[in-house]
Amino acid sequence: MKKFTNVLCLSLCFILLMGSFSFAADKKDSKLEDYNLRTIEASQVPAGITPIEVKDEAELIEVLDQIKSGEYTFGSTVEETTSLESESVIVPMSLDTKSVDLHAYVSNGLHSQNAYSTVTYNTAYNTIDSVSNLYSDITGYTVGVEYEHKSNFNNVSYSSDRKTATIKTGGHYTYYFLVDGVIKVSEENSVITYKYSVANGIHSISKSTF
Repeated sequence: MKKFTNVLCLSLCFILLMGSFSFAADKKDSKLEDYNLRTIEASQVPAGITPIEVKDEAELIEVLDQIKSGEYTFGSTVEETTSLESESVIVPMSLDTKSVDLHAYVSNGLHSQNAYSTVTYNTAYNTIDSVSNLYSDITGYTVGVEYEHKSNFNNVSYSSDRKTATIKTGGHYTYYFLVDGVIKVSEENSVITYKYSVANGIHSISKSTF
């Protein structure tokens, strides 16, 4: 009876251990699935892209966490353009009309995603006439990263008094990794949203991914 009890206890411990291992494995797989990883051939890596080499899947998850879920730094610059006139402009602009070039960015410590636009506004009323030249790119440490601006992500909306514009622009990220000789790819779309008013400049910068 004592021998049977010992065997039963060992069996139960083994079942519990295997259950814990299975749960941990499922959790790890789920984590990788969160990043929509897929495997490609080395020949499919674009020219000029060097995959980020990691030693195993655990390190891959750490790198992905840092890139996509780490702390971000938000910033912006506003520069007044020298002139809006060009050879193609027949009627000179009003002296009350000026324009500024905007640059909002979000940095994850490795690279920055940048959003650009040009705002034309009326200096007499501080009202915004138009927003144009929406574009985005990335700068900084971009090894293993491919970025493509998506013009269909561009969007501009105005407050009812036209004193504030909400501007959106972004693009598509593709990250390339080398894990145990295998190329893994993770992709996401990223959009930067920011507000601009003549009185307050750029404010309310945020980033969304999908």
